[in-house]
Amino acid sequence: MTIFLAYILRLLVIFSGFALASIAASVFFVVVGIIPLGRSVDGSGLDAVLNAASLILLMGITVAAVSSALLLIPVFILALFSEYFSWNTLLFHCVFGAILGGSATGFWQMSRAVEGEGYLVMVGIAAGIIGAYAYWLVAGRNSGKLFAQIIAARQKVN
Repeated sequence: MTIFLAYILRLLVIFSGFALASIAASVFFVVVGIIPLGRSVDGSGLDAVLNAASLILLMGITVAAVSSALLLIPVFILALFSEYFSWNTLLFHCVFGAILGGSATGFWQMSRAVEGEGYLVMVGIAAGIIGAYAYWLVAGRNSGKLFAQIIAARQKVN
């Protein structure tokens, strides 16, 4: 496999990890953070369950799209650093996921003046950790291994 193809493949893995992380974090944020705010759901039985499931799906996709757009640049800067410096520990990814999740939720919280939503920053931090864990499962565990293989191959040639 050529080096260019390896880079493209690794970039696709990073994008896939980012997409999965966005979906995992947003579904957690919707289920734990937003749905408890609107407990005034009328109905019972199967209708209530189906309404809640469709609401989670719709809101999860919306939150994933918005959070992905807001956090795209910082996440890929962190991904580049983790690839270049081979920072592939779960702790690194979860700490920065907590920072990104908390800061994104904190900025959103500051832009609104609604009382009783103070816990959403903590939910955002937890969602960031869950998203970072999902990213680590897909792409983070192998951060830097591609560069190490390329450097080893170039040293064999010389």
